[in-house]
Amino acid sequence: MPFAMNIISDTCPPFLPPQVRRAADPAKSLVREFLGRWKDNPAVAGEESYVQLTSAIQQLGTFYQRNGQRARLTSEAGQAVLDALDAAEAALPAQQEVKSLLPFL
Repeated sequence: MPFAMNIISDTCPPFLPPQVRRAADPAKSLVREFLGRWKDNPAVAGEESYVQLTSAIQQLGTFYQRNGQRARLTSEAGQAVLDALDAAEAALPAQQEVKSLLPFL
């Protein structure tokens, strides 16, 4: 199962009570900061992982603007976001294996 699907299916209840919504408020500022900080940065211009990640964020924003902040994410919209997140993950460079300096690790 793709990484993004694990996060969504393992952590999201079928509804979010008000206290969870309030706890998510700090995420709004972090998303805005991420989008603002990297928007015009040439280091990420054209990077597929950045394009797909911002696409996922924009799709979520568009869905909730159209349907209201309390709307339940439809399976189609959720799948589109997951597809964008999976594409972003697939576009990341492979992680290099870090070798331990300790021979027994």
